[in-house]
Amino acid sequence: MKNKTIIIVVDDNELDLLISSRMIGKVNPELQVKTYLCGHDVIKCLNESVEVCKSENIIFLIDVYMEKYTGFQLISELKQLFVSSKCTVNYYLLSASIDMGDLLRINADIAIGGFINKPLTVDLVKKLKT
Repeated sequence: MKNKTIIIVVDDNELDLLISSRMIGKVNPELQVKTYLCGHDVIKCLNESVEVCKSENIIFLIDVYMEKYTGFQLISELKQLFVSSKCTVNYYLLSASIDMGDLLRINADIAIGGFINKPLTVDLVKKLKT
């Protein structure tokens, strides 16, 4: 059985979620895309259905600057959630602007696949490890 890829987009801006979801669907309509407005909702959902995720490839696209969670805080919690999971998990941080300290922090964390400028483009979506 072929593993499916799920892309989970977390952003506190509904317009950015809509753009990201549509762009991903345009590039690959077969990908399953889930969107969340806050990190707490992602953690809650995954805690309730972590068994489903074990056989999946998961790509997280997470806004760096959210109100209740930073992207870094959310990734830290997600790493703990998936520590014993057999699924492949890739994390990317999104932002319309970024400071140099955050870029250094992103590059220093081997779990983070990179930084993506918002809004998503067709070329950026094609480069994701699906």
